[in-house]
Amino acid sequence: MNYLEIFFWLCILVILFSFVWASRSAAPWLPTRKKDVESLVRTLSPHVSHGAKICDIGCGNGTIVFSLVRFRDDVYATGVEISLLPLFFAYIRWYCSPLRIRKRVKIICNDLFKVSLHEFDVVVIFLLPKAYDRIRKKLKEELNPDAQAVFEAWPLPNATPELTWKHPGGVSFFVYRIKNI
Repeated sequence: MNYLEIFFWLCILVILFSFVWASRSAAPWLPTRKKDVESLVRTLSPHVSHGAKICDIGCGNGTIVFSLVRFRDDVYATGVEISLLPLFFAYIRWYCSPLRIRKRVKIICNDLFKVSLHEFDVVVIFLLPKAYDRIRKKLKEELNPDAQAVFEAWPLPNATPELTWKHPGGVSFFVYRIKNI
């Protein structure tokens, strides 16, 4: 085996490890369907204040992040991802975007439980329910009580959302105020 083959296999191993790490930590990468992203952006948009800072934790390839800033030119969005392959595609999407979009989007490679959420007004979450206890604690500790948390697919147990919707044939979304979770 030559050095190029060894390098190739090491890269594959690192990429696979990042997928396993993300899956065991909170959720595997499962892209949100286009119609669900459009539903999220259109329904959530009127409930987001001017100049809001939005974070998509576990952003995958950045679909939601980029859709939000394209739909609303007054918001800023950050995507956090630890799986290397979807992260790579998010970086490519950022690099290929117009400057007016790139100025308002940030993509971060980090574990969602290690990144600070203090600056955000809205956090979008598509995780498995097994991670909900940890994420609830993190949200309460780091976010303003009036900040919003948008959960995709599964509701947060023992909390009442202030807004719920489902695109026909799509997934459900649940919006909570941090003070109510």
